[in-house]
Amino acid sequence: MKRIPGLKAAATLAGLGVASALLSPSVGIAQVVTNRPMFTNVNLSPRFAPDPTFLRGISGGEMSIQAVAGRFETETGPCLGFVSERPDHKIKLESFFDYLNVEVLSEQDTVMLVKGPGGTWCSDNRTADGSSIAGQWLPGRYEVWIGTIEPDQYVPYSLKLTEVQ
Repeated sequence: MKRIPGLKAAATLAGLGVASALLSPSVGIAQVVTNRPMFTNVNLSPRFAPDPTFLRGISGGEMSIQAVAGRFETETGPCLGFVSERPDHKIKLESFFDYLNVEVLSEQDTVMLVKGPGGTWCSDNRTADGSSIAGQWLPGRYEVWIGTIEPDQYVPYSLKLTEVQ
């Protein structure tokens, strides 16, 4: 079992169809690492509050981002790395956003895949502080995967959503 930096303990859950459970030192609750969506979903309208809004999770998985995205590169970058089979977050935009920045904050290298009404986008933070996709966004439901460059690596992250440029 891989250790996740910043977490106190890890244990295996047998017979539950679950890969592992992780104990968070700050709140003392178990978080489950599986190929199912395990983090928050959010609905946003322009001028949402609080801005920025943060969603938290643990990145990584065993699926190639290219396989999930169905392509090797997008306008926002190459589709590199590995994610879980299902998205980590679902974001529903209630109406058109003139500007929205979706950025991954992590102490380790992360990648991001977003699929939604306007298309599919990949982002890798190798040349910047964090994986980020910013610009105009159409209304609708977006699926977001946060991954790592190597398969089966799991690192904590925050997903920052902001309208501030």
